[in-house]
Amino acid sequence: MALLLASAACSSSDGGLPGPERTGTAEGRWHAATATALASSGRPVTQQDLIDVILKGFEGVEIAWTVTSVDTFRKPEDLLLVLDDCAQDRAHGIAPADAAYWPAVLGDCYTVGDATKWLYDYTGKQDFAYANQLMKRYMKQKLDDANAAGTQLGDAYWDGVVGKIYTLTPAGTPIAVTPLAE
Repeated sequence: MALLLASAACSSSDGGLPGPERTGTAEGRWHAATATALASSGRPVTQQDLIDVILKGFEGVEIAWTVTSVDTFRKPEDLLLVLDDCAQDRAHGIAPADAAYWPAVLGDCYTVGDATKWLYDYTGKQDFAYANQLMKRYMKQKLDDANAAGTQLGDAYWDGVVGKIYTLTPAGTPIAVTPLAE
């Protein structure tokens, strides 16, 4: 009977995570709200900030291909390669003068944001929520660069992106979006 109860306790919708990592708990919501109250903006987000938080999120997490076949959603090394493409403006070899250049760069950034949202939804780990909100700021920086270079992506584009991949639902609470102090 005790084994059955322990098993049931670990099979919750938030991945069976304890304490603050459990997204639906009052303590988890308090930690997220407190972090947001302390820091909701700050220095620009760097690629290293994202790498650190994403890798922390993947600690102790293995996602089988039967859960998702999308490698960037389940393999940290693949996700970090796409992040690097976004950060380095690689655009899959498309020349900067080509009209498809910035959409390709932003597409890589979108993939990272989408992956962190999915990972948060699936695992409930606050690290992925934090990575998602850092990626939101990072992608907005890239969008600003794209618009400064002449790409005419308006508010409707950004609002659609935010609604699709940067609005987190499991915890329903805000989380910190400022990189950790160095």
